[in-house]
Amino acid sequence: MAPGLRIGWMEGPPVVLAKFACSAYFVSAGDFNHFTSGLLGTALESGAITNHIVETRRQYKGGFFVWIQLPTNMNCDDLMALCLKKYNVTFACGNKFTKNPGRLSNFIRISFSHLEKDTFIEGVKELSDAILELQATNDSQ
Repeated sequence: MAPGLRIGWMEGPPVVLAKFACSAYFVSAGDFNHFTSGLLGTALESGAITNHIVETRRQYKGGFFVWIQLPTNMNCDDLMALCLKKYNVTFACGNKFTKNPGRLSNFIRISFSHLEKDTFIEGVKELSDAILELQATNDSQ
């Protein structure tokens, strides 16, 4: 709904969800934001959130990250090594966001939340050069 809202949901087999629902963490109002959950739940149930979703999809103005899918024959770790050595650019490898080894190994996540526009644009150009260089190396092998 909005950056920093810090709200989510859980999906899984009913037997697993039932164990979470009975845990002291859930029951005692542990670390969850119950106030925000209640507000958002009411907005979802009443349909009040619909206009917000439509407007957000029409003109997106927020966020912190962009996910980029690399060519299938390109490994994120190889690209990271090249970027650090030659281009002074960094990013997060997609495989750091999954428990499955090998999954998302050709995805990267870049942050644009703390950089000036010119710095970000220059970094994207450098990243593009690195991707093209690594692709040429991979194609020649």
